[in-house]
Amino acid sequence: MKNLDKILGIDPGTHITGYGVIQNKNPQPILLACDRITVSAKQPLVHRLEVVFHQISKIIDQFRPGCVVVEEAFYGKNVKTILALSQLRGVILLSASLAKVKIFEYAPRSIKFSVTGNGAASKEQVQYMVGQILRQPTEQLSFDVSDALAIALCHAHRAAA
Repeated sequence: MKNLDKILGIDPGTHITGYGVIQNKNPQPILLACDRITVSAKQPLVHRLEVVFHQISKIIDQFRPGCVVVEEAFYGKNVKTILALSQLRGVILLSASLAKVKIFEYAPRSIKFSVTGNGAASKEQVQYMVGQILRQPTEQLSFDVSDALAIALCHAHRAAA
């Protein structure tokens, strides 16, 4: 049975995918786990997609979150990177869907605003605020991990509203 208070936030990256699992408790969310899934950029994209799919599936099986939250697709100048990132998002969403876990997506500005109060916050500002909210030393949170946790915290804030 899935715990509806557990939220898995994922920051997709074609080389490094950050993830964070929080327990949405009042008044303070609790960090359950966070890490990075790292795949060599030298590997073919199809291999990287497979690795991320299987790792996300294992994380879902281990923590049984009530939902998976991912940053919405964004637009950029490098079409090749956007296509690869879109494919990566697809395997993450597929993994959650196959596990029958609810999926939520938020825009990058909404995530930043939810955590920092500023939709144009820097990665450093997001990292700092995530550390403060979860009472974690900021230096232990990479940008990939702090972004994933910010995504989970954004959903926790929205769910509480």
